[in-house]
Amino acid sequence: MAALIVDGAPPTAQVETVGAPPSPECAWLDGEWQYVDGDWLWRGGRWVMPPPDCYYAPPVASWVSTTGTSVLYYVGRQWYREGGKKLCSKVPECSARKR
Repeated sequence: MAALIVDGAPPTAQVETVGAPPSPECAWLDGEWQYVDGDWLWRGGRWVMPPPDCYYAPPVASWVSTTGTSVLYYVGRQWYREGGKKLCSKVPECSARKR
């Protein structure tokens, strides 16, 4: 995901209740605000299966000064391969282990 120029910082994160994981291999991914068509939309947290050999980078909002003004850039959360240059494939939802 490329950095987006946004009109303002995202709202405060919503409080979520996290239950037990459906499987021991699952990891909880907190909900986050996503910038869509000029609005902040909440996407609730969920259990995911972390990709092997990848690490999680949380969302970042950063003000950057330009000539006479400042611009707010936003990058949503992402999973990167070791070394940080390539994105991992889509992170699958976690479901109960088949018995």
